[in-house]
Amino acid sequence: PYTTLFRSIQINISSVKLNVDGTTAGSSTLISPSTRLDQFPRFIPGTDRVVFVSDRTGFPEIWTAGLDGGEPSALTSMRAASGRPRPSPDGSLIAFESNAEGPVKLYHVPTAGGRPKRLTNGPGSDKGAAWSDDGRWIYFSSNREGEWAIYRISVEGGAARRLTALTANYTDPVVSGDYLYFNQRVIGQSLVWRESLSTGRRTLEANDVYYADYWPSAHGLYYVSESSNRHELLLIRSADRRVSVVLRSPKIIDDPVVSPDGTHLLYTAVEEWSKDLFFAKLSPG
Repeated sequence: PYTTLFRSIQINISSVKLNVDGTTAGSSTLISPSTRLDQFPRFIPGTDRVVFVSDRTGFPEIWTAGLDGGEPSALTSMRAASGRPRPSPDGSLIAFESNAEGPVKLYHVPTAGGRPKRLTNGPGSDKGAAWSDDGRWIYFSSNREGEWAIYRISVEGGAARRLTALTANYTDPVVSGDYLYFNQRVIGQSLVWRESLSTGRRTLEANDVYYADYWPSAHGLYYVSESSNRHELLLIRSADRRVSVVLRSPKIIDDPVVSPDGTHLLYTAVEEWSKDLFFAKLSPG
């Protein structure tokens, strides 16, 4: 009955310092004061820069900037929907997903700039890259066999190996040390599982997570609370499983990530969401 003509959403990236116990210290600092959509931030190891997605040039592309938001620079110009950049452990490569050639596939590009290389092929969509600690492997989720599952592929490309069952809808992996974390959406809940890469032992870490908005750290598991309508960032401490609120905001929170040294937290917040403009055809009379 109607067609959406225009929707404006402004998402910015902020940084906040962390205390030694993982709680936030002081107020947040805005590092991407754009009037467009900036999201999916990640610290680039070994540098004083972050990588993120921005549509400030018209398409969602991969960008980098200083920790203070200075010297923004576009890494890609694929003129497509590119998203979720993930730096390699040594900071030399950025893995990301894009639909530049059809279904969403994984690519990587040198952090210093260069031509993106496509990593995955075949049917279905591939998303949510996560690097192994040694930088040799990239874990990702895919529906190439009909249902979402977690796979692993060499950083050089080639054949991907499925790691989880096809019946559980597992997505959005994160690797931290010996552990592989992934998300599962089931019966109205969003779960985060942790599986040992050496033993295969699996434990449930959280059950109130908004999709893939979680990040494991030395302090514990940070995640955006779904029951708070995404206005609270929680921390489940590794030592005693105690849950505490580390950030509360009137704005919607997304994409939490902790710096490699554990001293800073990046996240995104919806700064402005405008009303939609609709077009509707009226019947005569």
